[in-house]
Amino acid sequence: MLDLSRLSEAQRQAATAPDGPLLVIAGPGSGKTTVLAARIAHLVLMRHVSPATILAVAFTRAAAAALRQRLTGMLRDQAQEVDVSTFHSLCLRIVRLWWEELGFAHDGLTVYTEAEQRTEIERLAMELKLPTGLDGEDLLRAVDRFRLDGESPGSPAVAEVARRYEALLRRRAVVDFTAMLALPLRLFAEREDALRVQQDAYRHVLADEFQDLSLSQYTLLRRLAEPHHNLALVGDPAQSLYRWLGAGRHVLEAFERDFPQRHTIRLDESYRSTERILAITNALGREVTGGRELHTDNPAGQAPLVFVASDEQDEARFVTTEIRRLLRESFTVDAIAVLYRTNLQAEPIGLAMRAAGIPCRVQARVDLEEICRDETAANDTPEDAGPAVTLATIHQSKGCEWRAVFVIGLEDGLLPNVRTLRQTEQDEALREEQRLAYVAVARARERLYLTYCRHRTIGGEALSRVPSRFLRNLPRGLLRPAA
Repeated sequence: MLDLSRLSEAQRQAATAPDGPLLVIAGPGSGKTTVLAARIAHLVLMRHVSPATILAVAFTRAAAAALRQRLTGMLRDQAQEVDVSTFHSLCLRIVRLWWEELGFAHDGLTVYTEAEQRTEIERLAMELKLPTGLDGEDLLRAVDRFRLDGESPGSPAVAEVARRYEALLRRRAVVDFTAMLALPLRLFAEREDALRVQQDAYRHVLADEFQDLSLSQYTLLRRLAEPHHNLALVGDPAQSLYRWLGAGRHVLEAFERDFPQRHTIRLDESYRSTERILAITNALGREVTGGRELHTDNPAGQAPLVFVASDEQDEARFVTTEIRRLLRESFTVDAIAVLYRTNLQAEPIGLAMRAAGIPCRVQARVDLEEICRDETAANDTPEDAGPAVTLATIHQSKGCEWRAVFVIGLEDGLLPNVRTLRQTEQDEALREEQRLAYVAVARARERLYLTYCRHRTIGGEALSRVPSRFLRNLPRGLLRPAA
């Protein structure tokens, strides 16, 4: 028997919801991985669904591993039969299965890195000597959008580059990250037999972090679930951080339009943060959650601290001093993280920590090469693999949590980012930056520290700074000044 007694009422409703389309809006710390695992276990143990017919798609390898670990605790050996994949690994398997129908020269498919893709596209553009009007990153993105969505590139030359590039991939039996998604969608549109085979493989399709999916990714999931409509999406629109990759509210709107009879459940109880940290989270998120607030039965905890530094070196000294203080308590180095908007902010912090003898590690960038690797592959372990304080961008912190979190550089020009402040579409761009701030503070369980500088050296020039508008707009009394 499956024991769901430890779940909240909302979590139990999500785990045991009837067949059909299901939407679970899960705020930070509300137990979405627990709910996903419990729903899959309920399908297998209580409804006798074959685990081999369940597909669960996670955004990263780490998230997929966490879900599989939970499933193993609930399903034992049967957990290995559930198809737990990242999006790119799922798509790559489909392409490898149908390589001949997709026009590849042979079945020994290899994968281009983004650098290799860029090199080939730029070489083709030069060889064709056609006026694309674009170069570098802009050309790469225009070619990708045309290949994936058929979006008009605005130039016949870009379309020709894309066609020549795809022909080259087929001859060489190579796929890149765009092809991993574009080819299954094309296959399903052109080959009904292939679509049926893939649809018959899965009786239930579940996807984590739906707010980070592109419309193309959502379309692929919807097509797989067409015969039975057993499509469950779990995520939180307030934590959408990848608008420039096509993610965001469009997926939620498409799901609501495609499945008007969906079952919707909201998980608004946080099991992660103290009451005082959650008050900051709710205040920062009010404009991006539609007014929805999280609640908790956790203790009130200590008031989050705000520190005003004279410059980035002073900021680094404060962070180092406070981490030493935490280490004298019950905290361990791997229970602490320093989060920032841009990678450049890591250097002063890292130097100060190493000078103080505090082990720290800059979290590696999670790129597509990593995402698409087989989840069963062994992780590379770096020879400095001992416990350490995590230094990470806010994007990299997604899905993680720590007992103590420092969010540094809360200044206009950093968070929100200076590029955002100059954009014409400021409202939506600023909301994206506000979602970043919301995600950052929600990583903290027990202690939260917010910092900003009066002066910061940028491009070799010491510039005056002002506190972030997100910080200035917080209600009085939520933060305690650091001594």
